[in-house]
Amino acid sequence: MVAADESISRFILHGKNYFSAKTRRVKRRAFMPDPKDNETSCYRTQDMRAPHIWELCRKHVNERFYGRAEIVASEVTNVGRLQLRPDNDPPRHVSITNWSSDEEERLSWAQVLAERATLHLVTD
Repeated sequence: MVAADESISRFILHGKNYFSAKTRRVKRRAFMPDPKDNETSCYRTQDMRAPHIWELCRKHVNERFYGRAEIVASEVTNVGRLQLRPDNDPPRHVSITNWSSDEEERLSWAQVLAERATLHLVTD
């Protein structure tokens, strides 16, 4: 179970349309679910320092990335019917699940998550 006040990080592997460095904002595309399984892969990063979070990404996600969108768990589960499903495969992994089958609703929910998230860039 994921605690309501737990920090969740979505690693950002793409630049264009995923965030704006100029405005320091996450864009909704960063949170859109994978069309293969309709889930958004994230990591539980509570009590981790930035260097350890970046190492988690390098080890389990990708060597090349731009940053992360950090959001509190309750800010995820308070959107639509979204849920967090921890599986620890790989370690600390959690998925945002229960996305709507309606495209417009998914876009709307992803927009809310993006607005609530804080952008952390590797270059910070």
